[in-house]
Order: sequence, then C-alpha cells, then structure tokens
Amino acid sequence: MTTKKQKTTRKKVIFSLHAPQAETVFLAGDFNQWTPRKHPLKKGSSGAWEASLMLTPNTYEYKFIVDGDWQIDPVNNRTCENCFGSQNSLVTVSKEADREWMTKIQNNMKTERHHESKSRI
Repeated sequence: MTTKKQKTTRKKVIFSLHAPQAETVFLAGDFNQWTPRKHPLKKGSSGAWEASLMLTPNTYEYKFIVDGDWQIDPVNNRTCENCFGSQNSLVTVSKEADREWMTKIQNNMKTERHHESKSRI
C-alpha cells in the first residue's frame, strides 16, 4: 500500500509599509532565514511599499529594513521579543484564508495615510 504525500498549500501574504521618504525597503524574517536583501519591496505612487510572498501555514517573525534600519511593522501589534532584546513582528498564515486580518491591516494603512496627510496641512 502506498500513501499519498499531502501537498502543503501555500498562501499569498502581502507585506506593506507606508514610508514615502524611504529610498529602499526590504523584508527579512523566518521565511528567508533573515536575509536582509532577499525580498525588496516595491514602492507605489502613494508611498506604500509592498511585497507578496507565498508562505506555508505557520507563524513567522519578521522586520522591515528601511534605508538600512531594522523596524517592526507599525500597523501590526503582534510582536515577540527576539534574542537581541528588541521586538519582531509576527504574522500567522492559517490553513484557511484569513481575510479579516488582511482587511484590518489594509484599513490601518488607510488610516495611517489619512492621519499623515492631515498633519501636513
């Protein structure tokens, strides 16, 4: 009797950071062995940087690298302490699509952009 190997389903996860003054933004985390330049984000016209990754269901630690400075995700309040005594952001990829979490992140981005534009007036 042979057993079928179960296919691991990967999910598309979009990482986004509003940093209009940034020259470069990269993403590093468990998913890429913390390699700083492996996942560059692309800058959109609104000043939001984005990268999409296909990840298997799991919980991952990550940080953005903005112009060489490591920082947590400002719109994600899920963090954990790392071995350096600072914080990493956390993202959980579930087996089912987690549209509620993505909607929350996107709404936070809109709110952050709105507050930023009001502060310039």
